[in-house]
Amino acid sequence: MSIRALQLRIGRTAPVRHYEQLRSRCLTVRCYNSGFRSRDARERFPRERPDGTKRFESRESNSSNWQQHDRGNPDQLQWRQPYEGDRRQPGREQRSSWQQERADGAERPVTTTSILQDNWKGDAVYGVSPVLAALKFSRRTLYSLHVQEGLKPAKKKDQTAVARAVQAAKAAGADVCSTSKHDLNIISGNRPHQGLVLDCSPLSFVPIDRLEDANQSPGDLTKPPLWLVLDEVMDPQNFGAALRSAHFLGASGVLTCHRNSAPLSPVVSKASAGAMEAMPVHSAQNLPRTLAAAAAAGWQVIGATSDPTSMNCLDVSMTQPTLLVLGNEGVGLRTTVRNVCQALVKIDTGHVTDPDSVDSLNVSVATGILLHQLLTSRNKQ
Repeated sequence: MSIRALQLRIGRTAPVRHYEQLRSRCLTVRCYNSGFRSRDARERFPRERPDGTKRFESRESNSSNWQQHDRGNPDQLQWRQPYEGDRRQPGREQRSSWQQERADGAERPVTTTSILQDNWKGDAVYGVSPVLAALKFSRRTLYSLHVQEGLKPAKKKDQTAVARAVQAAKAAGADVCSTSKHDLNIISGNRPHQGLVLDCSPLSFVPIDRLEDANQSPGDLTKPPLWLVLDEVMDPQNFGAALRSAHFLGASGVLTCHRNSAPLSPVVSKASAGAMEAMPVHSAQNLPRTLAAAAAAGWQVIGATSDPTSMNCLDVSMTQPTLLVLGNEGVGLRTTVRNVCQALVKIDTGHVTDPDSVDSLNVSVATGILLHQLLTSRNKQ
């Protein structure tokens, strides 16, 4: 019978004084096993009997006896055995490198830093498309290209892209190194690098405070330019996706805020699928002032909002150089930017929305829809 069951039985049947004596006895046993004994406990329960033998076993021997009891009990063995199904199996490219270590019984070390990270020089551009774009447009200073050891892409086009990246890096004079997947994961911050990481100089915004006159803009006069303006879009995923849409649909340029904007980081380059490497991104110190100067120079400034009073985007036609302005997902356009806009447009929903349902689009999705609508109306002129 356990001590707890004995306590309950004595507490129900015996006087209170018997229960207190038993409780004192239990506390003394616990204190003895933990190495602490009060003065009262030493007097009432000496460590040794009169014949010299110990009254209680030590903590180590007591634990050893319980372990031996558990090993011999089949019920205890069942839950002590580890379940192999919970262990994550290594990747295909890791099994060969770990096979010898597992045979020797050595554990794979888990580290968060590497020598490669200490010797890194610039930005870590990761992913097949951003690396190829950075090598193709040569807007960065290239240091080295790191390819994952034993990389075997599943898709044939990825194999061709890796070979093209290695060839372009060698032609540009950059070092090509074979690096472990563990080091590439640390350099890229455990993001999907696809086996390619490029060490290169960072990109920066192209400062601009005033756009050229709309009547003097170069290019085909039948196709007026369309610029995308991002007002304080700070999420790198949305920023990169908007750059991807602008580059794919043929926007003439991209303008953003010098402050409170997502920097041109490798995360933005990956989200843009390499579009950030292909097109320059301009920044203005004072965006409302730059937009006001552009409106005075003949540009049409259109802002995107979700207000019910805004014009439907299908009713807007592009007949002159235009600036399409979009704000972030939190607050949308700032008041100073909204006041400069000459027209406000929205994207109508396909159904009646409830107050608690989705009432707006992602800023990158709205960018693609509005750019496509304006460029389509321009081409119909």
